[in-house]
Amino acid sequence: MKKLLKKMVSFAVIGGLLLSTALCPAQVTRAAAVSSFKDVPKTHWAYTTIMEGVEKGYLEGFSNGTFKPNDSVTVAQFLKMVLLSMTEVDSSGKRTWAASKLALLPDWNLSAFKDSSISFAAGGKGQAWYENYVHTAETLSIIQAQQYDERFNTPLTRQEAAAILENLDSYFYGTLDQAYAEKAAPVLFKDVTKFGRGYDLVAAKVALRGIMAGGAGGYFNPKQAISRAEAAKITYVLAHPEARNPQKIDMTNIPYAMVDSPGYSQTVHVFANWEMKKVYDSLKGAQKSYPGYTQGSYGELDYYKSREEAEKHLEKQYYFDKTIFDNTIYFDIVFGFDGNVYNITLSSDVESSARGQEVLDLFLKKTFNNPSPVKEKILMVLQTEQKGGSLTTSDKVYEGRQVVISATRHGFISIGISVYQDK
Repeated sequence: MKKLLKKMVSFAVIGGLLLSTALCPAQVTRAAAVSSFKDVPKTHWAYTTIMEGVEKGYLEGFSNGTFKPNDSVTVAQFLKMVLLSMTEVDSSGKRTWAASKLALLPDWNLSAFKDSSISFAAGGKGQAWYENYVHTAETLSIIQAQQYDERFNTPLTRQEAAAILENLDSYFYGTLDQAYAEKAAPVLFKDVTKFGRGYDLVAAKVALRGIMAGGAGGYFNPKQAISRAEAAKITYVLAHPEARNPQKIDMTNIPYAMVDSPGYSQTVHVFANWEMKKVYDSLKGAQKSYPGYTQGSYGELDYYKSREEAEKHLEKQYYFDKTIFDNTIYFDIVFGFDGNVYNITLSSDVESSARGQEVLDLFLKKTFNNPSPVKEKILMVLQTEQKGGSLTTSDKVYEGRQVVISATRHGFISIGISVYQDK
């Protein structure tokens, strides 16, 4: 039997890179002075996207009147281009985040975008021209600090571009399920084995978002440099959500549900197997009879005493600067349906745990023929937590499932139960 997998959460999946076609200001022509490029005829497939980018000021050409659409875009160029495509020029002539983009952000992300150190101007005296764009990308964790040191003037690969785009777009449209990306990648890309570690998933995500997809024949060409024309098309899609072309996969034989994501629209959540989906559906369907307040988001079902407690828990999760010293446990019980493990967190508060045990009993009946031994062990660890005892951990196998129950001394116990593999 497989060991329980530890649940790992990563806000930024692989550090990414941002695109920008602009070179050092001394090497380019300003947008206002350009009506066409001699190497970008009106028949060029990227003509419209290039010319709009030039008009809006986030794309630039060269002083000799060319755009060089087939040349590779560098890391620095891509960063500048992508960031500027999300901006507008206000009445005072200052470039700021576009109001339409800020309107997409949940409240808890707004402060990061309003950081006073963010600037869309080229670097000043003694600075590299791209320094402000790199700083902005690092501030927003779109790329990691020092990730591309000494590489900003080198070509950007398609898989690196995908990582940057995923990190950026998740701010505005929410994160996508890892398991969903795992299902999609081998379907969308015939060269899925050619990606660097983890890049296949971010590429699948940006394809599902409709920002960037594979080329002819279903090949993504992950390690191929991205061209300036391709980068221009991507920035057009970022600036115009209606231009997105989300890729789709057949979900007929995949256990999934459409789930809420706080601050965003619903998203796909893929379960490890059909049993997990059935358990999720059963618990979700029974939430209306819970003697308190319930909600669900991503692959999780949450239970509280009241809506007020739920709102406090949400604030604790997302407003870190306000709640960093808040150690209060607001939930009764939380069920997580990620990976091949049921992750359960039960409050040790007497009243809260009593309510939580009602739905826990329903869960255990759905997953064990004889749930009594498991329930007894859970209660034993719960009592240890309530009494402030030792950090007790029970790790046993019941009916072929590994069950790990741990006291934490933090006001709750954690329970991990392995999921059957489909036969």
